[in-house]
Amino acid sequence: MAGLGAARNRKTTVLKRAIGDLTTRGKRVLLVSATNIAVDNALWGVVKERRHSDGEIVRVGPPHLREVAEDASVCLTLMVRERLADADEQRRAVAAQLVDARERARRLKDLERSLTGFDAAAYAADRARLDDPARTSEALTRVRDQVRHEAHAAGERIAQLEQARTTAADEVRATEQAQADWAAHEEVQAQFTEMREAVTGLETKALLTEGRRDAAEQRLSDLEQLKGFSKRRAKKDLATAQSEAEKTRHSAEEAEQKAANARDVLARTQQQLGQRIADLRARILFSKEEIEHRQRSLHALTPAPSNPV
Repeated sequence: MAGLGAARNRKTTVLKRAIGDLTTRGKRVLLVSATNIAVDNALWGVVKERRHSDGEIVRVGPPHLREVAEDASVCLTLMVRERLADADEQRRAVAAQLVDARERARRLKDLERSLTGFDAAAYAADRARLDDPARTSEALTRVRDQVRHEAHAAGERIAQLEQARTTAADEVRATEQAQADWAAHEEVQAQFTEMREAVTGLETKALLTEGRRDAAEQRLSDLEQLKGFSKRRAKKDLATAQSEAEKTRHSAEEAEQKAANARDVLARTQQQLGQRIADLRARILFSKEEIEHRQRSLHALTPAPSNPV
């Protein structure tokens, strides 16, 4: 058994060095084995040398070694999770930029409308006449006329703003169903994310229990190889190791079964939730950004409540 273990170690060393040399020279390598632990042993030997860049070595399938399972530069599950998080963050940033751009464009249009009809030359001429004492009376008359005109224009402006506020309120009410659909969409998305995280947790637990099982079985194997007096002296330890190996085997089988059941439930539910999400997206008439823009427009047109004196 000792010779067999040494032979396995030599095989692992040869695989490690061969994979490291080939990848360093830019070659592509596919490593497969009848057992996951054999793949992880060889893979971990390459990973520890750090002769590769992130993403150049990928572990597909559930790793047995904790070191591989928790290495984000190698474990495919962790790679995908990080990429999804980065993509979602970029999407949110782009959406925020689009909303900000729309708001800036709206403010620019408001500024352009506020300057409509302004005549700098006429303003300068009126100012010169007001500064002439001989024309004070005439200027005052024109000022009164101008004030009445502006008051009338202000009344019209108020009426226009009220009409605009009514229109904005109608536009916000038109998005009520879309708001409800978006809320349902987010709830379904959260359910799917929660289920996926639960499956990942069970898979990680199964990997850890398998590691404990392998360690217990190795301990039992070492004790069983003892001979003569050493074996008789370790009789109690052997019994304990047998019991521990049996318990860890049972725990590993139970954990793997739970993980497999969870994966089956996720696979069955994924299609249903995906269809539900697709149905909701298909009938939503307004994007979140459009809904928020309409709500901000209504808020901007709604006068703030006055404080009592």
